[in-house]
Amino acid sequence: MPDPVPLFIVLVAHGAPNPQGTAHFLMAMWPNSLPASRFGVLTPGAGQVDASSPKGMWWFMPQGPRRRPGTPRRPPASYRKIKAVPARPPAAAKSAWDKAPVIIQIIGALAIIVPLIALYESVHQFNVQQTTNTEQMLDQQRQATLSGYLDDMSVLVLQYNLPKSKPHDPVRAIAVARTLTAVRDLDGSRKGTLIRYLWEAGLVMTPHPIVDLNLANLNGSIFNDADLDGAALTKLGLNNAQLRGTQLIHANLSGSALFGSDFAGADLSRADLSGSAPIAADLAGANLAGADLAGADLTGANLTGATLTGAHFKKARCNSRRVYVKNVEGQRVIEGPTQFPRGFNSRAAGMICYY
Repeated sequence: MPDPVPLFIVLVAHGAPNPQGTAHFLMAMWPNSLPASRFGVLTPGAGQVDASSPKGMWWFMPQGPRRRPGTPRRPPASYRKIKAVPARPPAAAKSAWDKAPVIIQIIGALAIIVPLIALYESVHQFNVQQTTNTEQMLDQQRQATLSGYLDDMSVLVLQYNLPKSKPHDPVRAIAVARTLTAVRDLDGSRKGTLIRYLWEAGLVMTPHPIVDLNLANLNGSIFNDADLDGAALTKLGLNNAQLRGTQLIHANLSGSALFGSDFAGADLSRADLSGSAPIAADLAGANLAGADLAGADLTGANLTGATLTGAHFKKARCNSRRVYVKNVEGQRVIEGPTQFPRGFNSRAAGMICYY
């Protein structure tokens, strides 16, 4: 007859619901071959094995946590071998040959950047040289224009008696045409030289000038410290001109555009500035004694420290607050209020001031 103990173990291992009942069943089926001593009987609460008592029989095999059906058995933890992760070997030091690709890349980048920088410098130097050459050529052309004008005018003065010509003589018309053409192509300093030549030759004196400069473009002219007493400079463009310290006694600038011109310290005593537009002009410290500024536009002008004794300001315009005005280029700019010497009353002088 087979041994029932292995059968007991198999039944319990396959989920027998009551191991104690299973043991009693096997003992009843094999009473002779399955003595009670083969099973351990645990008396409840005693903690000792009692083979004679059928109560409290306890399965002698140690029980672990219940395993789900179909789950493979896991070996005990003592049988499991933990494989250690092998340590990574230390990286070997790179040699010069290993760094060669990086060095080659750097050299390749420099080989591209350096020519680009050289090309940029070459283009910049070329542009600077071109600008310098253009300025030199323009300066030479201006000098040639002035020299040619002076030669032509000398011929008209000496050979064709221009100073004694009459208003409608052809020689006078030629002189006016050449003058208006020349000043259009000259810079500020050469314009000043041309006008001083005409003044010294007596060709632009009031009240009847030989060479009429009406509508001439003298913008940006430089006359600093020049002597232009009695010069006829009516109805022409003198915007942004430099006339600091210039002698303009009895000069006629009526109707001329004088935007932003510098008359600081100039002598304009008994000068005619009626209807002119010295907008934003600097007249600080200028001598305007007895000058006629009737109807002049003094918006934004600076007359601080100017001598205004006997000057006429009837209907001249001024402003007491910041206003927008148009400059020479036609752009709108903001100009501050007109500045007068201390104690000057613009209303009492008959001026029209915008408050």
